[in-house]
Amino acid sequence: MHMLSLKMKLMYADDFLCDNFQTAKRDVQIEREIAEEHKKKAEEEKKKKKEAEDREKLAVQDAELAREKMKTEKEKHEMEKREAEEKIRQANAERKRAEESARKEKEKAEAERKRLAKVEKRIMAESKYMTRLAGGFHGSNDENRDAMANLYKDVAPTEDGYSWYVASYNPCGGFDNHCGGGGSMMMRHHGHNFNHGHSQGSPSQAQVNAFKAAVASCPTADAQQAYRYITARLQGFSMLHVVHWGNGLRACGVGKAYCFQNNDGKFSAAVLF
Repeated sequence: MHMLSLKMKLMYADDFLCDNFQTAKRDVQIEREIAEEHKKKAEEEKKKKKEAEDREKLAVQDAELAREKMKTEKEKHEMEKREAEEKIRQANAERKRAEESARKEKEKAEAERKRLAKVEKRIMAESKYMTRLAGGFHGSNDENRDAMANLYKDVAPTEDGYSWYVASYNPCGGFDNHCGGGGSMMMRHHGHNFNHGHSQGSPSQAQVNAFKAAVASCPTADAQQAYRYITARLQGFSMLHVVHWGNGLRACGVGKAYCFQNNDGKFSAAVLF
């Protein structure tokens, strides 16, 4: 019985081994297919991961580019803003310069207009004065002086920095009676001697004191000698007029450049510095 069973097992051993091999082979194949499938899935996952990483990298790059672009655009905007502000500043500065220039030109034009108006007024006043002087002042020396002063104040207005002098006295002759320089003298004109003059000088107190001291200390009554004595002690004057005492001198003058001094009993002297 045992021998028969053994014999049968031996008879069918090849078939058994063959079936087990085929089964094992199929199992290996299946395992391989499963492993291959896992490998493919792993490769796909790896590919997907790389693609995701690449997309992330591209997204980061795009974001960086966007930030850089925004930064560039911001810098460009800031630069354009600064340029615009600079243009506005320059335009405002140019406008202010133009306004200042226009203002100065307007002021210059107005100053010139006023200057010409004053010149015209002085010319008219001088013409009126000279016309009256040519016709003669026919009053007393006091009246003549007042009339001359009333007209001459417009010839040399003190508000424009002028000082002036007018005088009327008896129609004396000879340098011992009168002597002058720098003024406009008319001798024995309609029964009077006349003198007038003006200046825009600005004397120092020392000059004024020197004139007064020279007049006070002059030892002579001779007009010409007194004139020379005074001029020798003065520095810088535009007019000096000396009239011997007793010739009826009536004079008037105004302004900082004008000074009048008597040497009682000898002469009177007037100066315009």
